[in-house]
Amino acid sequence: MIKDPAIKWRAGEVGQAMNAAATLAEVMIRAGKYAQAFSPNWCNWPRSPGIAFNRLSATPIKLHSQVEEVQLDVFLDMHPLKYTDIKEGSTEDTIYILNTSLEAEFIKEKFNLENNKVITVVPGEIMPDYLPLMATAVHETGLLELETFLEILSGVLSEELDSEKVSEEIKQIEQLLTEVKEE
Repeated sequence: MIKDPAIKWRAGEVGQAMNAAATLAEVMIRAGKYAQAFSPNWCNWPRSPGIAFNRLSATPIKLHSQVEEVQLDVFLDMHPLKYTDIKEGSTEDTIYILNTSLEAEFIKEKFNLENNKVITVVPGEIMPDYLPLMATAVHETGLLELETFLEILSGVLSEELDSEKVSEEIKQIEQLLTEVKEE
């Protein structure tokens, strides 16, 4: 279990990253955990490459400042790799989760991440496509059991989607998680 993890969400657009962070915070709060979701560049042009952060904890979070080091670095798409340093804000223990069909071993070699765990996820047709990445991140933190996460996520999604669509999305997430590759 990762104690009080900080998660960085990176995407081609700041809105995508913030949606992922806000959804995860909502799920964690409904699970009785503590969470923050914020973006240092939320006020920038909505389509600019963006990042957002989560702080998660089983106890109240008293820290309200910029995240300096992350335990999980999640790439919602590969676009940010063109413009940012993949290791910015990371440590040797940072876990990288990427939305890509590329092999985790290739990512480790290309970006010199030999000391880091790298996980690749291909979301397929799931919308929003950050959901399998989020499930993978939650699994890596150990803060929630996967079944609990998916149950609460169903409740969050049901506020925007009909129950048939939610059930379909959850089944697809469960299937995709069996295909996750890590190195």
